[in-house]
Amino acid sequence: MPRIYLVNVFAAGARDYLEDAATGIAAAALVFRLLANGMAAADDQPIRIRQGRAMGRPSEIALRFRLDATGHVDGCWLGGVAALA
Repeated sequence: MPRIYLVNVFAAGARDYLEDAATGIAAAALVFRLLANGMAAADDQPIRIRQGRAMGRPSEIALRFRLDATGHVDGCWLGGVAALA
């Protein structure tokens, strides 16, 4: 079963610029917090983060944990498809 999380992050004082529909740093922060709380597993299955729906610009970021030779988390890989809007 795919693991999908819906996310929105509001920066303090973010009134003078447009909000990004997809933010990799927010997705990575969320997933590492989920891992720390036992709500995500450090395996090869991608975790899909969906953002931007409320602003009419839905997006999805796929994230996988990067494991070292001993199987411990050593970062993450994330990606998706981008388009100019």
